[in-house]
Amino acid sequence: MRSITPYIEYLMLISLVAVFGTAAYQRNFIWKDDLSLWSDGVKKSPGKAHDYMGIACGSKGLHNEAFQEIRMSKALSSKGKWDLIRREMKTTPSQHAPH
Repeated sequence: MRSITPYIEYLMLISLVAVFGTAAYQRNFIWKDDLSLWSDGVKKSPGKAHDYMGIACGSKGLHNEAFQEIRMSKALSSKGKWDLIRREMKTTPSQHAPH
């Protein structure tokens, strides 16, 4: 007489692989570029990823959105990340730069 335990184990293993495989496949859409990655980060963790979102916007040529995100980051953080962000974006201060 055969035990049903191995079949249950295989079914559980296949279910876990299917669940985690689906999750990884869906996550690939978020990781497709910096802009989608950091916009997801801002949604999930407001207040922590605005500086990186600003850099991603700047690299895509979305300068108004970039400076808006950087202003938000500066408002939320007192650690003085502006100089680092400016170096990362390879821009110089202008009328758009936060004061």
